[in-house]
Amino acid sequence: MIPFIDANLRTNATKKGRAVAGLSMGGFGALHYAQRHPGLFSQVATLSGANEFSRNHAVMRAAVVATLTNIGAPLCGTSSPTCSLNFGPTVSSDAVFGTPYPLFNADWRWNEADPVAHMDVLARAGTGVTIYTGNGGGNPAEPEFWVQSASQHAKERLDALEYPVHYVDYGNGSGWGENCNGGHNYGCWAQDLVDYVPRLEAAFASA
Repeated sequence: MIPFIDANLRTNATKKGRAVAGLSMGGFGALHYAQRHPGLFSQVATLSGANEFSRNHAVMRAAVVATLTNIGAPLCGTSSPTCSLNFGPTVSSDAVFGTPYPLFNADWRWNEADPVAHMDVLARAGTGVTIYTGNGGGNPAEPEFWVQSASQHAKERLDALEYPVHYVDYGNGSGWGENCNGGHNYGCWAQDLVDYVPRLEAAFASA
């Protein structure tokens, strides 16, 4: 995709002119791409991201497996085609990184893909890192509750490496825009972008 964009649009076709960002599962994707291809992006941002897939964060991994296997669909019945528990076509739990079940190290691909485990790659590459999270109002039934701990672990890893990170934990959303309640929703992500885009522009300008 990047060569196509650089060939067809007026871009700065260098690392210093590129950033990658994503929200929720896309936050994982942004970190994963930046870690797999450290020569491509000068900045990476994860907004309420699924930032940890290791055995140490089994809830996050279980949430991904539940999405893949569409475990909530039977709870929707047939009367609500837009039910929030229906994630679409069902695929195997092994479809992304092989088996997610930690037996005899069979889940090694999940551990290898875990962004927290590879923060050192971003540090060595000099990649600017931005992490946003809320706390889901302290409600374990709210996805952001679990995102917070995964985001905190990512920050702790960068802190251990003595590498700077722009880390924003807006808690229950109070004071973080007009529509943020600290949950896993666009009311909070919109304010994340209000904060992030000027910072990204400044980073590009300084580069």
